[in-house]
Amino acid sequence: MSASSEPIAAILSSRWTSFLIRLLLVAAYLLGGVSKLLDWPGAVAEQAHFGLHPPTLFAALTIAVELIGPALILLDRLAWLGAAALGIFTLLAAFMANPFWTMQGPERVAAANAFFEHLGLVAGFALIAMLDLGKRDRKPLIGDPTHSPLPWLLLLLSVTTGLVDAISVLGLGKVFTANMTGNIVFLGLAATGAPAFEPIPYLVALSAFLLGALGAGRIGRAHVGLPLRRWLTAAAIIEALLIWASAVMAFGVEATSPRSAITIYAIIAFTAVAMGFRNATIRQLKIPDLTTTVLTLTLTGLAADSPLAGGANANWPRRLGSVAAIFLGAGIGAFLVVHSGLAAPLFLAGALILLGTILCALHPSSSEPAKG
Repeated sequence: MSASSEPIAAILSSRWTSFLIRLLLVAAYLLGGVSKLLDWPGAVAEQAHFGLHPPTLFAALTIAVELIGPALILLDRLAWLGAAALGIFTLLAAFMANPFWTMQGPERVAAANAFFEHLGLVAGFALIAMLDLGKRDRKPLIGDPTHSPLPWLLLLLSVTTGLVDAISVLGLGKVFTANMTGNIVFLGLAATGAPAFEPIPYLVALSAFLLGALGAGRIGRAHVGLPLRRWLTAAAIIEALLIWASAVMAFGVEATSPRSAITIYAIIAFTAVAMGFRNATIRQLKIPDLTTTVLTLTLTGLAADSPLAGGANANWPRRLGSVAAIFLGAGIGAFLVVHSGLAAPLFLAGALILLGTILCALHPSSSEPAKG
């Protein structure tokens, strides 16, 4: 370290500087939580304005996040948890309060600026979480530092499955782009002439899904022996770009708005390719009970391996987590589709895929060679 940089390093390493930086980062949330607490009717009215029901419940949750999250960060106790809560809260607020893709003129520019400012805050909270989890003087979140973070990544990806299926079912008609079992059933119904079931969407989804799986198989085999992070990062970039391309096509499209068949099929195809790519990649990783897209075997394992069936059910937290993740993603996706159109949940899904994979790739275990 040079002599000229020593005073700067001393300032940046000071506990007071760290506290001040954290305080500046969370100050707006603290003020917001306190103001809502002092003006409860106004807080409830604000939630109702954004279409959140019951508004009293969402007002209470908002106040809790805005007060507890900053407290954890400022006290430096479970700071990663407070940062994660505020990051997710800010990301959802960005999509709800600043849907610039639905606006025109100066209003659109202002909303876009506010939207990307929110994303900057999300990045700040991600850094807080990364620094907190990376401290060597603390017990790691998931045990040994060499323990793979892949299960956590796959749970996050399960959330995005719920998002994508909510979009396809609510916004694209009765079709799944992440879960092909439902499409086979629907295709069978369409083949018999059942009303309200057309074969083309299911054929598009199935074909695109197989294409994505084919591509992932080749890319996965090409990365055998190379660092795992290279494979994970490449897969996440491809999947996120496909999802974001779907979002661009869905700009300004609401769940009930009329749209051309070509637009529908294009969104179905791009999301199905992404999900096929995802499924094939996850299959090659061989992580038990975390497929990220289907829950039939997961639910079967919960029951068949439970103590009631005479089993030990060793993986029940992972299985329940998978169910909860897809449920959560579907709920968030449904809300965003109804209130913001199709583009918002697609952009969110792509962001979660890329951000989660990057965090996983930073873990030391991701430097190990990928297996075939």
